[in-house]
Amino acid sequence: MCAIFGIFGEYNPKIIKEMSLCQVERGPDSTGFYFNKKKKISLGMNRLSVIDVRNGVQPMTSFDKRILTIFNGTIYNFKEIKKYLVKRSIPFRTDSDTEVLVNAFSFWGEKCFNYFDGMWAVAFYDFKLNSITLSRDYLGQKPLFYYNNKNKLIFSSQIEGIFK
Repeated sequence: MCAIFGIFGEYNPKIIKEMSLCQVERGPDSTGFYFNKKKKISLGMNRLSVIDVRNGVQPMTSFDKRILTIFNGTIYNFKEIKKYLVKRSIPFRTDSDTEVLVNAFSFWGEKCFNYFDGMWAVAFYDFKLNSITLSRDYLGQKPLFYYNNKNKLIFSSQIEGIFK
């Protein structure tokens, strides 16, 4: 189990680090952050390393550097999806399902969710469009709570993260 959390519409490293601390038990192996003051985005994740322990560090960017992701979950058919993408000349640096996920989103956009067999909560940040896409698996096995108003979107794997 991992934790993802972030704020889209506000640059706030202090709050993101507090969100991380209140969810550290969900991902004790590593923590990663992405902050961009100009674009007003603050993202973080706590990782429980299972697949590609050494190279699956997050946040992770797509092959074309357009999409950044933080991800909680497992994509059971990631090896099949990876084979398909490799045949379409998509390069890979790791053996992680996270890299397959981010490259699939870069390749298919939101249609990628139709190809995934697994459980997930994920955030994709598009550098070119300055937009964020959140998704969770269809059965809701991986939690994803959010608060949205006209100025910002706050999301977290645990509701306590949003209360921070």
